[in-house]
Amino acid sequence: MTVTRHPAPTSPALVPEALRLYDLVPGGICMLDAQGYFIGANAFYCDFVGYSLEELLRMRVADITHPEDRERDHIALRQLMEGDNDVYSVEKRYFHKDGRILWVGISTTTVRDAQGRVLHALGMVREIGDRKRTEDALRQEIDRNRQIVEAIREGFVLMDRDYRVLRINAEGLRIDGRDASKILGRTHWEAWPGSEHSPLGAAYRWAMTESVPIALEHCYGYNDRELWLDMRAYPSDGGLVVFFRDITRRRHNERAIRESEAKFRGITDAMPQMVWSTRADGHHDYYNRQWYDYTGVPEGTTDGEGWSGMFHPDDQPLAWERWRHSLATGEPYEVHYRLRHRSGQYRWNLGRALPVRDESGAIIRWMGTCTDIHDQKLAEEELKAASRRKDEFLAMLAHELRNPLAPIATAAQLLTLTANDAKRVRQSSDIISRQVRHMTGLVDDLLDVSRVTRGLVSLEMARIDVKPLLAAAIGQARPLIEARRHRLQTGFDAGPAIVLADRVRMIQVIANLLNNAAKYTPPGGEIRLSISLRHAVAEIAVSDNGSGIDAALMPHIFDLFTQAERTPDRSQGGLGLGLALVKSIMALHGGSVAAHSDGPGCGSTFTLSLPLVDEGEAPQDEASGTSESPPLLQPLRLMIVDDNADAADTLAALLRASGHDVTVREDAKSALDAARRDAPQVFILDIGLPDIDGYELARRLRADPGTQNALLIALTGYGQPHDRVLSRTAGFDHHFVKPAEPAELMAALKKGRPQA
Repeated sequence: MTVTRHPAPTSPALVPEALRLYDLVPGGICMLDAQGYFIGANAFYCDFVGYSLEELLRMRVADITHPEDRERDHIALRQLMEGDNDVYSVEKRYFHKDGRILWVGISTTTVRDAQGRVLHALGMVREIGDRKRTEDALRQEIDRNRQIVEAIREGFVLMDRDYRVLRINAEGLRIDGRDASKILGRTHWEAWPGSEHSPLGAAYRWAMTESVPIALEHCYGYNDRELWLDMRAYPSDGGLVVFFRDITRRRHNERAIRESEAKFRGITDAMPQMVWSTRADGHHDYYNRQWYDYTGVPEGTTDGEGWSGMFHPDDQPLAWERWRHSLATGEPYEVHYRLRHRSGQYRWNLGRALPVRDESGAIIRWMGTCTDIHDQKLAEEELKAASRRKDEFLAMLAHELRNPLAPIATAAQLLTLTANDAKRVRQSSDIISRQVRHMTGLVDDLLDVSRVTRGLVSLEMARIDVKPLLAAAIGQARPLIEARRHRLQTGFDAGPAIVLADRVRMIQVIANLLNNAAKYTPPGGEIRLSISLRHAVAEIAVSDNGSGIDAALMPHIFDLFTQAERTPDRSQGGLGLGLALVKSIMALHGGSVAAHSDGPGCGSTFTLSLPLVDEGEAPQDEASGTSESPPLLQPLRLMIVDDNADAADTLAALLRASGHDVTVREDAKSALDAARRDAPQVFILDIGLPDIDGYELARRLRADPGTQNALLIALTGYGQPHDRVLSRTAGFDHHFVKPAEPAELMAALKKGRPQA
């Protein structure tokens, strides 16, 4: 500090005797004139400020006063010296001679003469540095505490033992939303009405009484406002310190989430699929009611990775691989797996899941479903198997149709080369006839199974004894049985077995089973045919010791196109339609057929079941007649109309060889023109002609007086029941399906027109 030296004061300095008197006072004393110059000071004052009396007498008090305090001192001193005030007390700062700042408390009064005039000012000085430092430290501590309280990011309230609010920070006011005047100085119950008798009030009293901290969530409701706070209270110096956070939004969000979850659960529980959900990391934490109903497991047992144990062991690796891939890439999850049903059965399910993303695109959840596709899966597999069987059947059909074509082609070539060798011609003719019959049988099988399986067959039902039918069935199957050197045994229960059935179809069914047994039994095997009567049912069983039936084939043994694997000894072939035909015919009879086999090499048994009917008068089975050669015919004039020249010419040659006069036409128009010139007695017409069909041609022939009484025979590839109805309606007398048996055709020529 720089001290300015001034000229001597205008007021006389006090005499030394007076100063010595002031030295006896335990404190600093200084005297000032009206201009603020020192006119005296005791030794204590001089030692306190560090100046000698001589130095002070040349100085003003302003010279050692802190600049911030000078103006105030100057005004106060002037007011004293002018008599406006008698006393002036102040705390201010001095500069010590060595530059230190000294805090002092000064009480200044005036000294007056006998007339009351102010002579000078007398100041009594006391050192207050320690107190000021303490106050400063306390003030700094208070400021620091205030800053700490205000810096707290939570609400803060200080209450005394009477629960009166002494302090609330800015964050607390912001959360509360009211001015401090509505809170400070009031009890908690006054500031927040309704809280005294709430759980919060009880918690405050417990904390205060037991000196223990408490924590709870509390809702204040005032000013039409709901305010949820997360509160913690701590006993402190006979009061309570409370910290609180606004959790209103969180509670509202939780309520909204609960409501949303309730709605979500309601929606998912109403869905037919099983619904599940996972966290972003794939942890399963939710399943709907359908999941637990379907699986039968207790709730919660499939949370986390527990779901994996519900899959078929063979499907778990794929399910985990797909799931980990989706979690790593965010791609949708889709997989087929077998899921354990509450019944213990593993059923096929389609599992799907999609990621749920937030606004930034981050995955926050996965939502998935399980859909039972077991029946669909089995149906798909069955369709694939049926398609595979169909393809195998078509390949086998092509093989079976080509087999007879080779000997037919060879025999035809031999006929050309050996036309003059009667023996060779006869052998070639026999070969062609046998192979044509074989091909005809294949085609008939195809048409027959088509008609039967579509319900287009009308059965001629009658009460018959099935036992006599067995002889006819054995007769049909005997050539194959004998050719393969099988031993056939029969066994029948006593008494008639009367059933309601179609005789021809039942013979067909039994013969079919016998033929199958002969085909699938190695040469020299055993076949047994038996009838047993039990529980009002006639059971016809055909057993063999042949190749047996594989367990995998058994469920499909009666399906169309199903056939066991061929073996080299099965040269006689077949289309694999027989058992499907047997099942369909038995169903039409109200009966059934069942198959049993202990596996490959163990033989098989097929059992037909038909309900018995009242015996009544036992019907007489018609004796199976043998076909006889038709009697010789008188020569007839015939016309063949067929656009297939080879078919027409070969038939014409056959008829001419029998002595008939035959003409051939390839279309209907030329046939009508020729018939008008010379009307034939017999017309053999194809149905599919190039100009008009055979039905229309027949109607025109019946309408012409010259040909209306002629014998009309349809010879066509169309052999369905409705085709026969159409031919009768058009006026045909007979309907034959190509290739017709010559004997049957000759018999029709012999019969002539049916009697009306």
